[in-house]
Amino acid sequence: MAQETSLVIDRGTCPELRLAPDDERARNARLNAREYAEQKIVLESLPTLLIVELTQNCNLACVMCRPAMRYDPSRNMSPEVFERALWLFRYAAIADLRGWGESTILRHFPVWVRKAVDTSVRLRLITNALAMTPALWELLCSGPNIVGVSLDSADPGVFARLGRGDLQRVIANLRRGVLERDRCRQAEIYLNTIVSSETIDGLSAIVTLAADLGIERVVMSPVSCAPENRLHLQHVRNSIRGVLDAAERTAIALGVELQLGAAFDTSLVVEKGLLPVCPNPWSNALIDYRGRVGFCHHLIGHPELTMGNIAERPFTEIWNSGQFQRLRAEHLRARDARAVEPPFSKCSWCYRNRYTDVEDIVMPAMGARRVVAGGTVPLMPPIAEATPSGALANPNVGHFKILTGT
Repeated sequence: MAQETSLVIDRGTCPELRLAPDDERARNARLNAREYAEQKIVLESLPTLLIVELTQNCNLACVMCRPAMRYDPSRNMSPEVFERALWLFRYAAIADLRGWGESTILRHFPVWVRKAVDTSVRLRLITNALAMTPALWELLCSGPNIVGVSLDSADPGVFARLGRGDLQRVIANLRRGVLERDRCRQAEIYLNTIVSSETIDGLSAIVTLAADLGIERVVMSPVSCAPENRLHLQHVRNSIRGVLDAAERTAIALGVELQLGAAFDTSLVVEKGLLPVCPNPWSNALIDYRGRVGFCHHLIGHPELTMGNIAERPFTEIWNSGQFQRLRAEHLRARDARAVEPPFSKCSWCYRNRYTDVEDIVMPAMGARRVVAGGTVPLMPPIAEATPSGALANPNVGHFKILTGT
């Protein structure tokens, strides 16, 4: 390996690697992209996207998520586990501080955000925004961070019926966030919308609300549930095309970028927006609240798909363990099969339906694969200028319309 792409590894105890200067983060991103493109299954690079699950406790009980549960301190990440993960922030392009819960309800959340900010990593947070304070907005907007606010309906009644809480409170907190964003001129705030049979008729209204708030991007993804569940989109599949067409026209008229996280129906898949080989086993490390290590930000809440615990083994040992090597090999085979064998078979749905989320930021080799409708705002700049010409690089660079795929 050429000297300029090699990482200096310290095989000592903790921290496992020396502190990374800014150029080392960019070097890690380039090396990670190259190892993905060259189909390596044993990596010298470290993950470029960290997902650190701070808690599984939540202040809501949304109908599309999980049943209500009592607050349980044992479901919060301990300071010891967080400190064990913190050194990885210095090599990652993005650190995503969320999990199967609401991170902002933790009293020490601002302290952990400051520790993360001190590593110069770009933060990403998806939040229901009910507990967002002016001080927290100021902290998150002080750098090029990404805050996604969950908003599934612009109708207060529907919003409450979904278990999302008080819509007016969320809107008020969003307005505070947008003011802070505009003052600092560094962060992005977007709306993260889960679309179900209960909410699909209100997509244009969400786009309109985003424009009114000064929010420039809305990401919409289909609800994940069994087909027999009343929320599943198959119950309204005949209306999906018309609703998306109307939302597209609204987005173009208002200058809002409407992005799809996945196909709403198998008949509407934009083939060019699908990833040839999912980069997550190369670029992602999910560290859950107990310190268990997984590989995908779409698999939060699946401990059966974790492969070791940083409280018990060094991360570098887990990262290149036999389980991670098998995972990467299975995904390389999925390029042609469009399916992944057990125990990773949950990934098969994504190969046939899911579009780029944050992959094109942490791994520029993927190109801009986002499936969008209209919009005037360019993508946030990538961390690294890595564009390897390996077999996995995507030749279809650009945005694709949500219905035609052109």
